[in-house]
Amino acid sequence: MWVDVARLEYALNESDLSNGFEDEDSPFELPSVSYLENTFGAEAGIPLSLFNSNMTPLQVVIKYAKEKVGLSNVKIASLIGRDPQTVWITYRAVRNKRFSQEDLGGLLIPFSIFKDESLSALECLVSFLKEKEFSYAQMGRLIGRDQRTVWTAWSRARKKLRLRGQDE
Repeated sequence: MWVDVARLEYALNESDLSNGFEDEDSPFELPSVSYLENTFGAEAGIPLSLFNSNMTPLQVVIKYAKEKVGLSNVKIASLIGRDPQTVWITYRAVRNKRFSQEDLGGLLIPFSIFKDESLSALECLVSFLKEKEFSYAQMGRLIGRDQRTVWTAWSRARKKLRLRGQDE
């Protein structure tokens, strides 16, 4: 079926096109990092089910923030405590990949846990899940890694945190 574009009339107003975020400058701007943190707090994050994929945790975070949340490289970098060039290079490597699973709901991983530059993204993720009292086997199943890999990441994170005096 062909549609005659000349006959179509669009009656869209500004509220129909809004992304749901109000900003003083423009209703079409993407939400700022501070807006996400202040509005959603711990709720702003990535669904845990997306980490069970063929991508690294950092790739998942950057791809999700870029494509699903719509943040720029600079905003993603400030949100996760990484360099904007690192974000750009990482996104360039995964822009053609797809998430192996769709968002299945469940636990949301806050963007803020990835702010620690001394820890890898996997170490940040495993540390967060360990605080939530998941076992190594459960974490492994949830993020698609072997439980020994999860234990190694936790052990490395714990050593790095101990060196800084931040271990519990």
